[in-house]
Amino acid sequence: MSKQWNKPPEMNIDPKKKYTATLTTDKGEIVLELFAEKTPRTVNNFVFLANQGFYDNLNARQNLSFYAELAEVPSGVAKERIEKLIDMVGLGAKRDVKVRAYSRGMKQRLGIAQSLVRDPKILILDEPTQGIDPEGTRDFRELIRMLSKEKGMTIIFTTHVLYEINKLCDRVAIMMNGKIAGIGTIPELRKQVNATEGEDFEQVFLRYQGVV
Repeated sequence: MSKQWNKPPEMNIDPKKKYTATLTTDKGEIVLELFAEKTPRTVNNFVFLANQGFYDNLNARQNLSFYAELAEVPSGVAKERIEKLIDMVGLGAKRDVKVRAYSRGMKQRLGIAQSLVRDPKILILDEPTQGIDPEGTRDFRELIRMLSKEKGMTIIFTTHVLYEINKLCDRVAIMMNGKIAGIGTIPELRKQVNATEGEDFEQVFLRYQGVV
């Protein structure tokens, strides 16, 4: 008796794992339409999300070296870049400590360094200051300003900390029930809901919710 072989169903791969180099692709491409230029571009080498997971039994340098290899960063370039990134995010004294001993905030810092390993043009961060102490939050804001002004990097991040929006963002998108309720500069958003100049962004946000 012969067994009939059934081809397994095609797997649904999370696109983030493709364009963050967590998984490599055999064919095809992912395209991102940049709203500023209205010009589609391939995502590869443009976007990286922070903190795709770390190996607890490796230290910071080893984890970043692993992701640099996945991203096909030349070894000579990667070695120098990794050392600079570890210092940049404030983990210089802990570079040889295994990640299992890291606090949540330290892992957040390592996630930012991981995001920068391939030197992307666009950086996407999800709640980047969550779990970071006030000093780390201040350092993060300084890092974001430096990447934006000195390297010309576009940074997109989600946050529930409205204070950070006032401090960092050129443009803001307000999400309500999974949809964009408003988008623009803070003065533009304030005008859309008839907020006064004296109202801070928290009050503007509450107006979008219909609370104020």
